[in-house]
Amino acid sequence: VLAQPVGDALTPESQQLVSDTLAANLPGFIARGSGTLSFVNEVDQPCKDGSIVPTEVTTTYMFDEEGKVQIVGVSRDIRQRRQAERELQEARDFLYKLFHQDPIPKTLARLSDRVLVDGNEAAGRLTGYSREDYLGKTADVMDVWADPAERRRFFEIYQRQGYVRDFEMAFKSKSGEVGWASVNGEMIEQAGEKYFLTEIIDITGRKRTELALRQSQENFARAFDTNPAALAVTRLEEGCFLRINAAHTRLMGYEPGEILGRTAGELDIYANPGERQEVLRLLAENGSVQDHELAIRTKSGALRDVAIFIEQFPFDGQPCLLSALLDITERKRMAEDLRRSNAELEQFAYIASHDLQEPLRTVAGMVQLLQRRYQNRLDERADEYIHYAVEASERMQKLINDLLDYSRVDRQGRPFQSISLDETLVSALGNLRAALVDSQAHLTHDPLPMVRADPVQMVQVWQNLVGNAIKFRAERPLEIHIGVERDAGSWRFAVRDNGIGIDPQYFERVFLVFQRLHTRSKY
Repeated sequence: VLAQPVGDALTPESQQLVSDTLAANLPGFIARGSGTLSFVNEVDQPCKDGSIVPTEVTTTYMFDEEGKVQIVGVSRDIRQRRQAERELQEARDFLYKLFHQDPIPKTLARLSDRVLVDGNEAAGRLTGYSREDYLGKTADVMDVWADPAERRRFFEIYQRQGYVRDFEMAFKSKSGEVGWASVNGEMIEQAGEKYFLTEIIDITGRKRTELALRQSQENFARAFDTNPAALAVTRLEEGCFLRINAAHTRLMGYEPGEILGRTAGELDIYANPGERQEVLRLLAENGSVQDHELAIRTKSGALRDVAIFIEQFPFDGQPCLLSALLDITERKRMAEDLRRSNAELEQFAYIASHDLQEPLRTVAGMVQLLQRRYQNRLDERADEYIHYAVEASERMQKLINDLLDYSRVDRQGRPFQSISLDETLVSALGNLRAALVDSQAHLTHDPLPMVRADPVQMVQVWQNLVGNAIKFRAERPLEIHIGVERDAGSWRFAVRDNGIGIDPQYFERVFLVFQRLHTRSKY
């Protein structure tokens, strides 16, 4: 009865709400017989124009002096509050959606008891922990800190400044796999409660790249600094030195502080100014310089011969040149000494063999004349002496001719050309035809390839090797075989026979010039 006047102005749902409130509270109030009873309902109130206005109705029941219940009702339009609440809820829903759909892993812990109250799917994918693993439990249950010391440092920073930004840490997933993360943390407050919001950004790929780059840089620095070759890095644009190693300092005499930031032109390093242009030309044409010989001037002014190698490469994000200098001064000096010595030796051998020919021809002629005129006219001992003298003079002439031929090997050499080794072998065997027939030798060979060589000297090689096999043969029938096989970028040849062989202890001796192991009377 009491609710009926109020109820007429409400929607059925609001009437039911008010009735339920009265049924729950009013009988007890009436039974007490005194005091007041107030309650608030948010109801929907129809208006004359048919619209519905959300209204906050505060109803107060109180006994008057006569013991009757009086009712005081206060209605307040709450459309703006309802709109604000809807907007607030929409904002909360939006933030909730952002939190849970954010690709950046996030967790939310209550500061008062460190209980994890929320976390998004990205956090589960990164750490391997599901929401069921940690919701309602303390943050210790999600143990992602691979290094406890890093965890202490993280919270020390938070305690000091109230937030943490870009804190890099090693983290481990639930499975134990270790990676790297950048962590952000800050405190947020809602409904009087403080929470700690954590973002964990996976930087494992970036850290691995950085570590690989750092390792590469360390390897480069180690190889660069300890390399025995004189190495220098110069900027491609103007050629100023950016880095040198210890070997470069030893060769050139310049300490890093004296040379870095300056150019070879400023230091007058090229002994011949035209060489610098030649190096630049080779670099422009080929993109690199390989084994180019030139003379350089050191800090002391001394000249050194070097072989230079240059390659283009990026260094500290800019196009640069890596130059390697090999000191060949001693090698060049030795090569010149050797060339001069060989020339002198060749001249000596030629003069010696030429000058020895004259007296030897005279001696040989006289001895041969004695042999012809007095053979069998003197006693047997005299005939033997004359025979020895003739044989020795002939052997001496052969040795002198061999020495002369040996001294002319380089001088008589011809430019290499593509030749058939089959043809050179045929020529060599033609020169040895009589010896082959006399020894009844049987010679076989593998298919011989085309090579680049001096055909005349190849004939001599075959002739010497096959001739030795014929000369130093055993009693059994002589078998000679020439084998060939591919060896990387070359051909390997082997001349084998079933002759007397060579005792290994004589290997070093037998291949010396004009050496033999047996007397001429035996072979």
